[in-house]
Amino acid sequence: MASLQTYPSEFFTYGFYSFVAMFELFGAGLPIPPGTYGEYLAIPGLSPGNIYTIFRGLITDFGLGGSLVFLWLLGIVFQWGFWALLMAKRPVLGIAMYILFIQFLYKSYLISVFIWNSTYLVFVLTVVVLAANRLARAKHSHTLRELGRFARKRASVS
Repeated sequence: MASLQTYPSEFFTYGFYSFVAMFELFGAGLPIPPGTYGEYLAIPGLSPGNIYTIFRGLITDFGLGGSLVFLWLLGIVFQWGFWALLMAKRPVLGIAMYILFIQFLYKSYLISVFIWNSTYLVFVLTVVVLAANRLARAKHSHTLRELGRFARKRASVS
């Protein structure tokens, strides 16, 4: 059975639909239709729609084989982040990676989370806030240790 819809033939777009925000940041200037894709499925008597998943962008960008390789590599990166979360004493990057992974899972039934600037901003801000918190806590712990030594020294003199 042939499709009644016609779709533009875009061979490989080299990550454009999966990473629109990065392409726009570096000035790609490619047109993006409202709803990310310009094709709509129109069934008579129903509202037209263009619901896709993360796979639409990946397959358009990298092909079927490239999509599988991309998801495999992404899985390795997220697995490393989760391992860092579990193994590190203060897992700043691991926590940020885990938050990104949950966001990725939460939105992947719709579209790639990497198309929004906010994804990158939240990741960077999470790392910055957690790193600043780590430094402040280390400084505070050092101050408390010094106060403890001073109190012990003073108590031994009395």
